[in-house]
Parts: sequence; C-alpha cells; structure tokens
Amino acid sequence: MKRYNLSNKKNGFTLTEILIALAVIAIIIAICIPFIISKTTNKTFSTAYNSQMTEILNSMEELTINENLRTFNDTIMNIKAPHNSTEAQINTLIRDTEQNRADEYLKKYMRMVKFCNNQSGDCFARNYAQYNNNQRTAFDLAEIVSGAKKYQKGAINDDYSGMACGLMKNGISLCISPRVTDAQTGAELRPIRGFIDLNGPKEPNVLGRDLRSFSLDIASRHIASAEAAIDIVPPLLSLRNRNKTVLRNMIMANMHCNLMMIAVPDL
Repeated sequence: MKRYNLSNKKNGFTLTEILIALAVIAIIIAICIPFIISKTTNKTFSTAYNSQMTEILNSMEELTINENLRTFNDTIMNIKAPHNSTEAQINTLIRDTEQNRADEYLKKYMRMVKFCNNQSGDCFARNYAQYNNNQRTAFDLAEIVSGAKKYQKGAINDDYSGMACGLMKNGISLCISPRVTDAQTGAELRPIRGFIDLNGPKEPNVLGRDLRSFSLDIASRHIASAEAAIDIVPPLLSLRNRNKTVLRNMIMANMHCNLMMIAVPDL
C-alpha cells in the first residue's frame, strides 16, 4: 500500500485571496488611470499651445515685410497712443475699431473659418471653469472679451477688451489684441495679448488646460502665459470626495482579511 505524506502537500492561493487582490488592483487602477489620462491630455494641449503660439509669433515678425513697412510699430498690430496716456485712455483706444485692426490681421494672416469680431460668440465655449486649490469656479469669457469684466488671475487684474476673435481651420479658437506703444517714445505700453482655446468650443473648457491666456514680446520673442498646465480630473475629484471613506474602509477590510488568512494555518 502506498503512503502519502500529507505534511508535504502544496499550498496555493485561495479563491478569496485572489478576489481580494483583484479588488485592490481594480481600485488602484480606477484611481491612477484618470490622472495618467490627464497628464497625457495636458501634454497634448501644451504641445499644441507651443506650436500655435510659435506660428502666431512668426506671423507677427513677418508683418513688417508683408506690409512693406519699416518697423513693427507701423503695422496693423500696433496702436500708437498719445504720450503719457492713462490706462483708461489706452482701453478706449483699443476699443476704437478704426485704431484696432486686429480683425484685419486675423483675416489676412491666420487661417480663419469664422469671425466673432470683439465677442467670443460661437468661436469659444459659453462657459469655462477655473480651479483654485481644487475648487471649481465658472466664468464667462465673453464678459472679459467684451470688457464687462476684468480678467483676474493671481496678481493680474486687467482689461482684456477690444479683442478680435475667430475660429481657425485647425479647430483652435483665438482672441487677440494689438500692441500699444507710446507715439512719442515708441516704448511698449501694452503687449500683444489674448486668449486661445486649443480645443475650440469643445470640452474640457478649463482654464489652464485647453484655454490659455497669452502675451507676446515681439522684440525678445518671448511668449508668456498666466496659466501653467494643471492636472485636474473633475469626475475623479468628485468621486474621491464622495467615496473617500468607502474606499478607505474597503482597503482596510481587505488588509484585515489577508492578515486573518495568514494567521490561520491550513488544515
């Protein structure tokens, strides 16, 4: 008769242990994947932003040649303000359609399919979101572009009215205002600036992701933005806020079950 040594039997994972491990992995994946998607999306938007802003900057530098003028101050994207002009006088000057020819620049030098004049109109989304410390606030870009409200971002509290807006063939929306210089000294009083939505009216419509503000320094070829790319995944944030306690309890319960199984020897 053959004898079997029961003490040398091979031990494996139980079905319960496998299911618990899969549950923990599923929770980790559910938390990590949205952030990975957000990172990838932000990188795509940043690449599109850098590419489009470089194209705009190059077109500005070519204006002098294309219009056969001596300096950029003589082009359609420069407004000469009287010496010692106040901010209010500059704002009034920019809103003057005879002085502000940014719409002419868009029509002649950018590949536009739709114009919204000095209103964001259908070229941009109706509403945008802004996140500060994971707190969401909504704002209307049309009110900023029309001058009804000032653009506030950190230390910035400026009048962004008097812009020409349009939708380009590549699906990017653009609002832009000309540079303002002192008519007597030629000094820059206000740079070329505006807003760009890298996804047009489509979502996510979040400031710092697809919507960015910008300013251009023609002399130094410097492109500045008030917004850094942000990693915001609104659905995940709300999910985590609602179910944070549930997730924590599930993980603690799984850890407790694993410890219990380790403590109880196989019979």
